[in-house]
Amino acid sequence: MKRSLAAFALTLLVTPLMAAKDEPNRAARVLAETPGLITLADDDGGRVEVFRLGGAPRERAFHGGAVIKEPMIEMVFLGDWTAPAAAARKSELQRQVAQISTSESFQATARYGVRTTGLLLSSRDLAASGQVNDLRIQAKLDAGMTAGSLPLRDENVVHLIFLAPALQSVLSSSLAGRDYQSYHSHVQLQDINVRYVVIPYDQDLERMFNAAQQSFLRAVVNPDGDAWY
Repeated sequence: MKRSLAAFALTLLVTPLMAAKDEPNRAARVLAETPGLITLADDDGGRVEVFRLGGAPRERAFHGGAVIKEPMIEMVFLGDWTAPAAAARKSELQRQVAQISTSESFQATARYGVRTTGLLLSSRDLAASGQVNDLRIQAKLDAGMTAGSLPLRDENVVHLIFLAPALQSVLSSSLAGRDYQSYHSHVQLQDINVRYVVIPYDQDLERMFNAAQQSFLRAVVNPDGDAWY
């Protein structure tokens, strides 16, 4: 299911507004049928799937939606990464993300029809400051695509959005670190269904990379909230 930023339309796991009145709410049914699925309210009336430390592994079931069969990664470093410590962290994240394609967890997505060879990567920088909620993330993606700083216009792309140390990530009333380590969602921008993962800054490098990898894998097999989860 796709969304329009201008209309602040429905988000991950939310049913269409035009659904028949006598049909049960699909989002509620999904949550009831999927123990272990962790979702949080976003900022435009929907919900997103989050990764939270300590979450138990669960069996996935197919709900008929899209899977990203030939994924590509575009790393987006949002905010100021110029300080020496931040620049070193950025380089290390780039190195580790480049190794995702060889990981056992990524190779396992082949069972969902994902091509696990030739994972293409690129890296971009976007300016931002202060607090960023999901609507601001979407606006930054839209502005980057308009300006050409995010040139990849392909629904196979998953944007891994790494937040700089000075940025605070929020989802409605939920706070990064306390309530989630990362999340994934999608939005309709300029006739493209843009899939993305948001990874707030974490002082622990391995924890930050693990959060990025976990939400990336979920975005690949469940990019729009209606596939494998």
